[in-house]
Amino acid sequence: IGARYLAERLEGRGEVLLVGELQSGRSRLDGAREALGCFPQIIQRQLQSPWNNEQARAALPGLMTRLGGPLAGILGFSDALALAARDVGRELGLVDERTVVVGIDGDPLALAAIAEGEMDATVEVSPLDLGREAVEVAQRAMARLPLPPHCRYRPRLVTAQNIAEVAAKKLIAMAH
Repeated sequence: IGARYLAERLEGRGEVLLVGELQSGRSRLDGAREALGCFPQIIQRQLQSPWNNEQARAALPGLMTRLGGPLAGILGFSDALALAARDVGRELGLVDERTVVVGIDGDPLALAAIAEGEMDATVEVSPLDLGREAVEVAQRAMARLPLPPHCRYRPRLVTAQNIAEVAAKKLIAMAH
């Protein structure tokens, strides 16, 4: 969802940085590469980065200096990585206000960055939906019923257009 949004915002053109821990984030990488692969004028660059925010911020300057030209977009395999790559890219002159920045997780820092116009989008999975699914699977396991091959979840793209609704729902969920 995030990669497709990014490609559409870029009108199918430009250099895009995919940043994340590429081994444990393999499904995110594969999904992003597949979605962006539909746009032959998008140049994909990939950087292996630790998930930990402090470690990523320390590693990214050395990694990103090898990129060369300006970036049209960033897709971080977590919101923290997207924001870290944005910040480091700004310091290196690779990122400006036109660079489309997208993350994954829907964490509060990303929601704040979207609300402030500092990030374009994040993909979130409702913790309530995921929690309900986990409880259902646990109940099935305790009853020795067949388990589903994978958990169902509905990711949602969060942008400036729906940030107020998403933030309100998160606050309500936290209050309960």
